Amino acid sequence: MRNLQYYFGNPFVDPNISFAEQQAFTTDHLERLIAHNGSGDWTTQIANTTAKLSALDDSLADAQTQKAIRKAAKMAKDNFRDQLPGEVRKVTALVVAEYGDPSTQLASCLPEGLSIFSSCRDDEVDEHLQTLIDGVTALSGTIGTTPATQAGALLSNWNTIYAASEQSTADRALSEEERRAARRELSEVLFQTLLDIVKAHPNDSGALGNYMQPHLLGGPPLSPPDNGGGGGGGDGGGGGDSSSSSSGLDSSSSSSSSSFVGPSSSSSSSSSFPSSSSSSSSIMPPPSSSSSSSSPV
Repeated sequence: MRNLQYYFGNPFVDPNISFAEQQAFTTDHLERLIAHNGSGDWTTQIANTTAKLSALDDSLADAQTQKAIRKAAKMAKDNFRDQLPGEVRKVTALVVAEYGDPSTQLASCLPEGLSIFSSCRDDEVDEHLQTLIDGVTALSGTIGTTPATQAGALLSNWNTIYAASEQSTADRALSEEERRAARRELSEVLFQTLLDIVKAHPNDSGALGNYMQPHLLGGPPLSPPDNGGGGGGGDGGGGGDSSSSSSGLDSSSSSSSSSFVGPSSSSSSSSSFPSSSSSSSSIMPPPSSSSSSSSPV
């Protein structure tokens, strides 16, 4: 028999499934659920899936918005840093005019020189600007208050720009977490619906195509029902051999299920061995004595 542990795995949490694939699959899946909901059997699943898909769509739209905000904030910060040395030079122009360059007074305003405003880290800019403010303020008796006002405006503008840049980075982490959470919740709903489909159509793997198309997630297309195994819906009584009947699963069910729920090795094994021993070989190899008796190799 098959390894029952395979059925506990959620196939929709595969990291190889992209957001676009999950959106396309779920949109198609919803349309199929609605089309087969004449009796109202799938109303709950439709409501749950619609809500989770909407949450995922919102999180992806928010991610695009946050990306644009981050780009604008980074551009504003980079532009400010590029222009800052020139702006500082304007602030100290009166100091140079009054005391010369080099001078003790200029060194009190720029103890590490003008180049520090290009080379320091972002989180150090405010410290160097504050030193500049203190220096020109102390010289206001001879150079006036304009340099201090200019330096104060530089610091105020930098604090605003830097805070916006830092906030956009924090928002990015939050946006990504919200997106991952929305995807996890949608995957859980899809898995629960898959289990409900199996429950509604026992031993009828061909019914899956009425509700889901795994190829939209990058998986293999659904296998067609095998007419030799009872038409894809019986318990082995539709012309299948005795071993197929005793397993309670027709061959089409084995093929279709392994192509979607089971691992890829199971799918290839089932297609290579259509006899009754294929069900067991798709999970584990037969004993060596049985293998030697059934095959010359």
